[in-house]
Amino acid sequence: FICADYAQHELRILAAITGDKAMLDTFAADGDPHRQTAASSLNKAPEDVTDEERNMAKAINFGIVYGQTPIGMAEFALNKFNVTIDDPGQKLEAFFQNHPEISDWYNRCKQEARTGSTETRTRIGRRRLMPADEEFSTRHRRLMNSPIQGGAADAFKEAMILVHHRLPEGAKLVHCIHDELIVECATAQAAIVRNILETSMLEAMTKMFPEVKAKVETTSAEYWGDK
Repeated sequence: FICADYAQHELRILAAITGDKAMLDTFAADGDPHRQTAASSLNKAPEDVTDEERNMAKAINFGIVYGQTPIGMAEFALNKFNVTIDDPGQKLEAFFQNHPEISDWYNRCKQEARTGSTETRTRIGRRRLMPADEEFSTRHRRLMNSPIQGGAADAFKEAMILVHHRLPEGAKLVHCIHDELIVECATAQAAIVRNILETSMLEAMTKMFPEVKAKVETTSAEYWGDK
């Protein structure tokens, strides 16, 4: 089995659709966005960031992607990473100060939610409709989250099509899990399949989100569970 996984897929799309310079620069330099978020929020060097602080920043970064409130981010950090975020509202504000483009986008989504927007679209125009009577917090969350995760799905489907048409005879695309593709092939085909997966996934992502540098990580194993 050859497994290929988009690295920080949704965060890269967040950077692309908001035009956030700090995050785009981090990805262009193959940096760690979670470590960078922690460093900028805590006013310390990236190399001095602890694992706990990085996990805190990870919860904040993904909290933005998921459209969470400060309280939701704190709960996510505790449940997912066993990390406590003291004063999550202040931490979120510090994040916005270091990422003004994301802050502007966050506020635009909030304004659209207040005015009763009833749909959101991915970059290629795929729509998600929202009920007119939907409560503000849910509408705001969908306006933030749907273009990101919907855009990720659009790029992923494009990658699947490219991979399907390029695989050599005998190799099969057998599964997709979130942002990971899994191909079953003969050992002799492994290097070819690995290259097809990586180039196709990068091509699909770059086609839809050319502003941000994409990254694909591949692994191989005799059994998928051993990867």
